[in-house]
Amino acid sequence: MDFFDFMSISHRYMEILNPSSSEKILQLGKLLRLKKGSRVIDFGCGCAKALILWAEEFGITGVGIDIS
Repeated sequence: MDFFDFMSISHRYMEILNPSSSEKILQLGKLLRLKKGSRVIDFGCGCAKALILWAEEFGITGVGIDIS
C-alpha cells in the first residue's frame, strides 16, 4: 500500500484531521476578521475543512495546498 492509499483510508471518517472542532475553526475566522472577499491560502490543508467552513460562514475564497 502506498502513502496516499494509507492516508485516504486512515482519514476517510475524520471531519477535521486534528484535535479541533468546527466551532474553534469558525472562532479563528472571527479572530482573523475574515469577511466576504478575503482571500486565504492554507498550506497543509488536508481535506480543506477550514477553507470550506470559512467560505460558507464568511464568504472567503481560498486555495488549499497539501501533499495528499
